[in-house]
Amino acid sequence: MTRHPTKRRAAGELRGHQETLLAFVTTIKDETKDEMAGRQESPAGGIGLDVYDRRVPIYLTARQFVRDVCADLKPEMRLILKFASDTDEALFLFDKGLAEYLETLFKKALRLRTTAIIKERMLTRPDKAQNYQAIIEEDTQLALWFTAQPEEIRARFTPFLQLGSNHTID
Repeated sequence: MTRHPTKRRAAGELRGHQETLLAFVTTIKDETKDEMAGRQESPAGGIGLDVYDRRVPIYLTARQFVRDVCADLKPEMRLILKFASDTDEALFLFDKGLAEYLETLFKKALRLRTTAIIKERMLTRPDKAQNYQAIIEEDTQLALWFTAQPEEIRARFTPFLQLGSNHTID
């Protein structure tokens, strides 16, 4: 019987892969900070349709990502990396706070995946279960956090998706 490759990985090895991935994402973010600093915010009167059309897909992507994560609370790496790729443009379309929030979604999904893998390993290797209660508590807190995110996403994106008074959708 062939075992799933993740069941043969040590917790330290998983942590190392997670840190490598986070370092890569941070590098991409750091390379674009200068461009973000020069970007102008939208006028208080709302945005035009061209900006709206660029921002709304990122909003929809974030909402779908949270739904997908909440579906089984064990997001696949493919899903997490696709989310990072699909929201990378947010650095140029939104303010720093929203871009950081999207990065938080990414990091928490990555951690949720890691806790799920650790839990599986603990179930198959009882000798590795010394921190089982702490992992279960962290996993539960991450699950609760993700279930609250649909409303949070709506609240955070709303100011950026307000059309100006001279732009209407028919």
